[in-house]
Amino acid sequence: MVMLICLALGMFIIPVPLIHQNMQDSVAYQALRCLGFIPLILAVVIAYSWLVVRSLFIEMGESDKSEENACCPMKLKSGVQIIGGGLAVMSGVILVVFFAKLDELSSKRYL
Repeated sequence: MVMLICLALGMFIIPVPLIHQNMQDSVAYQALRCLGFIPLILAVVIAYSWLVVRSLFIEMGESDKSEENACCPMKLKSGVQIIGGGLAVMSGVILVVFFAKLDELSSKRYL
């Protein structure tokens, strides 16, 4: 999530380069800064999802209800665990992709 926010800030500061060098002072070049909203929105969605999963785990941990109807709380608990696992996998994939891209960029620049 922090990497997505840093990526968004980088895209706001330095927009994606265009193919033609003569378009650097145009409105289209400055409009490319808006592409930084994509990773920023993705970071907000991931943060919100983590907060929802965390609050559901806390709520389930604090509840001292008897297990009269075991089907409904079990489904909620399993759903929260599945969503949490999916978020963990997605965060890991984003981390691996980031470091793979960083390695590729550094090998191009320094080798």
